[in-house]
Amino acid sequence: MANVRIETDDIRRQMAEIRSRLHQDVREVVNVATTAADWRSYVRGRPWLAIGLAFTSGFLLVPGRSRPSTLVVQPSAVDVQNLQAAVQAEKPGRLPPMRWLLGAVGPIAVRAAQLYALNYVENLLANQQAGPRPEAAPRPASPGQTSRPEGRGFATRG
Repeated sequence: MANVRIETDDIRRQMAEIRSRLHQDVREVVNVATTAADWRSYVRGRPWLAIGLAFTSGFLLVPGRSRPSTLVVQPSAVDVQNLQAAVQAEKPGRLPPMRWLLGAVGPIAVRAAQLYALNYVENLLANQQAGPRPEAAPRPASPGQTSRPEGRGFATRG
């Protein structure tokens, strides 16, 4: 009987070891499968290859631009003089002050207006979702007070 008990304990210990190894093996398989399916691991392992593949796929997928045909027109002498005068009047690289100001401040003002409108709409929607506000109900007068001005400490004329 003692031999049977030792054998059963031995079998149970072996089964526990097998289960433990099985859990470890399953964890390893899951980790390998997760790594194989994760594209980030390939990018971390071979970043230059990933950049090359991205560049190549972008080059192949994006259609090329067609270049416009060039049309040469001979301007008249009057047009050349007007063109030269216009080029000399407009100094390259310098914008008029108002144009520069609008170019710098314009996007900031547009963004501020967008945020104001967004906040207004959010508040409007929040108020509609909360439901109509109940109007302030008149408080009932206490037995010692009346709603007439005389009852509030005003002198009555009689």
